[in-house]
Amino acid sequence: MNRNENTSTASAAEAFDQLHADLIAAGMDVELVEDPTTLTNDIRVWHSANHDIYTLIAPALDEDGAEFPGFNWTDYEVVADGADDDIHSDYSETVAEMVDDMAAKTN
Repeated sequence: MNRNENTSTASAAEAFDQLHADLIAAGMDVELVEDPTTLTNDIRVWHSANHDIYTLIAPALDEDGAEFPGFNWTDYEVVADGADDDIHSDYSETVAEMVDDMAAKTN
């Protein structure tokens, strides 16, 4: 791995950590959850007090699985059979944009 790849990976990890901290600082109900496919941490943001709607946030990946700046996220609705329904997916480019997107859903 060359120096630019190391810097890119570090920046993505730092942005993910910053997003986690900023969501907590904004008073959102968040938790780290392990992605069973990649075995990496994602961020779950709950949007309701009874925990029936949430967003799962992960570092953005291209079609080859390489990280690039930003975050992919998907909204889910919890259903009785345990197979949560995918409501909507999108992309946010920056930590600030992601926090704003989540604040809009939670309020």
